[in-house]
Amino acid sequence: MGGKQKNQNTAIGADLYFSLYKLLKRRHALLPLVKEFEQIDSTIKTYFAGVPRIVIGDYSVEGQWEEEPEGSFVNKAKNDIKRQKIWTVNIKQVK
Repeated sequence: MGGKQKNQNTAIGADLYFSLYKLLKRRHALLPLVKEFEQIDSTIKTYFAGVPRIVIGDYSVEGQWEEEPEGSFVNKAKNDIKRQKIWTVNIKQVK
């Protein structure tokens, strides 16, 4: 391998290293926000369970019953497979 090619590979490797390092730092900085989001999202969705539609400020919250996706059966007994219905909540900002 020639010196020029080796320098190019080293530069590409350094750029990749720096890019990945920046992503790891950003991921670490966002982690507390993800946990806070999940807690708030869970609280809101629990509170609005069974509520078909409500608008609060500029947010629309809509819920509906849906069958669980195939493969996530609660009862996996061979002769008694039922798909459970779950309440799903969608939250959108409406401006």
